Amino acid sequence: MTSSRESSGREDIRQQAKSGEATAIATLLNRGLQAKPIKAQVKRQDHILLIRLLCPTAPNPKTTVGWIVQNLQKLQPEGITQVKIQARVPNAPKPAWGRVVTLAAPTTDQPSEPSSTTAVAQSSDSKADSI
Repeated sequence: MTSSRESSGREDIRQQAKSGEATAIATLLNRGLQAKPIKAQVKRQDHILLIRLLCPTAPNPKTTVGWIVQNLQKLQPEGITQVKIQARVPNAPKPAWGRVVTLAAPTTDQPSEPSSTTAVAQSSDSKADSI
């Protein structure tokens, strides 16, 4: 059973992530990635969120980017308009892959849709948690 303190802590992290706090966003992403051997490192540079995925083998970029974008669109972190995602495997001289995604600004008229340089797809892993 979840204590009210744990519940309150999760809400605090979520609020920090909504305000664009990179550490809080990393915490939420890593919670969703717990079942996979992937660890997310997150930094923020102005309106850009930099996400480095550390993993033993390169994950599928379409599925992984789709999952991250879908969850960021739900979260709508303040001031983040672009996300740079990079997958790195140990001892590789350069990233396995990298993608740049522009997040659509939420409007009151219509639901927000991600605009991206890569196809956005839902994760085929039904066990993937959302942040």
